[in-house]
Amino acid sequence: MPENADLSGPSSDWTFFQALNALTGKGPDLKSMAEGVKWFEVAGGGDGGAGGKDADFTGDKLKEDLTNRVAPTEDLTYTAFDRVYYRVNRNTAAADAWTKAINDAGTIVAEMSSGKSGTLDLPTLRQAQDLVGKYEKWLESTGKDFRTWAKSLDSEDSGFSGKAASVIQGRMDQNADKLEGLHEQLTIDRGVAVSVALKNLGDKIEAAVNGLAQAFYDFRARALYLPNNKRVDYENQLYEFLTNGVGLVKGAPNYQLDGKSTSEAQEYINTSLASFKEGNLVTAGPWDKMNTEITNAALTELKTLDTAAAAALKPLEEELKYAQSAIKELTEPETSAPRTPSPTPPGGNTNVPPPPDGNTNLAPIHISQPTSPSPRDPK
Repeated sequence: MPENADLSGPSSDWTFFQALNALTGKGPDLKSMAEGVKWFEVAGGGDGGAGGKDADFTGDKLKEDLTNRVAPTEDLTYTAFDRVYYRVNRNTAAADAWTKAINDAGTIVAEMSSGKSGTLDLPTLRQAQDLVGKYEKWLESTGKDFRTWAKSLDSEDSGFSGKAASVIQGRMDQNADKLEGLHEQLTIDRGVAVSVALKNLGDKIEAAVNGLAQAFYDFRARALYLPNNKRVDYENQLYEFLTNGVGLVKGAPNYQLDGKSTSEAQEYINTSLASFKEGNLVTAGPWDKMNTEITNAALTELKTLDTAAAAALKPLEEELKYAQSAIKELTEPETSAPRTPSPTPPGGNTNVPPPPDGNTNLAPIHISQPTSPSPRDPK
């Protein structure tokens, strides 16, 4: 994982590349490509500085000693009277690595913008939102249907009575209880319908992704070649200083060493090189200072990117917490107790209806015991 792998804090405190890695599982560590980098690498020079070479080393001897040189063909050097005052190599490899990392990040950001990259899967979230929404509607409509059927069976004009009817009516009530209970869990009990929570979360993810992408593209426009451009800017300042400033470049209109003895010229060179605005060029000090300023410029751009990322992530973090409170495991809904069939007829009327002729006087019923037959007289 790039940069600091600790993502335990609020996502609004993450760097851009931490956020990119959290969403996609990918992301370079640009910060490490800027911190402490020697954009100018001192290779040699006089007075034991600017590379640690003794002042009496000649230019030829220095060229033969390559122990601390990086790219001899790209050296920045000032040599006069067989003396190398400084020799510095451009660290183009570091600048190229910075540029490549940003371009690689651009590929990842483009994938992120599609909504599907690594752990980011916005299309599946949208599909879940649609399916849950349909399930909520099905629970609502089917629950109403079961409740309506149960009430219809319980009405006096249903034409359906008896123990079996009571059992069926109770079952339908219980089915309605379960369906309504699940619907309430998905839509009311959490404070927001789960389908709505998923939609809002998807919207915030989409907004965050767009915000992160725009922040990155703005950063890339400013920072893609920043270390290289800053280094070239310092080189131009140095050339202007040596040529038109102190006149140490032979052939320039302002050349100051003609007519001077060797000692006078060397004294003038030492004084002039020490007057560079960043410090004495024969020492490591000004080169380290320029390196630090290039690094700080790169880190400032990264900080601007991180600030924009935090602004993009904050609404998403808040929505994610809200969605998590809505998306919970469903529990078995409570149902009404099964109905016990009533022994009384529908309507509760226990009076026996009169006979068709209206005569309610019933003749007494006599039940006689059968007599045993007389034995047959023998003939």
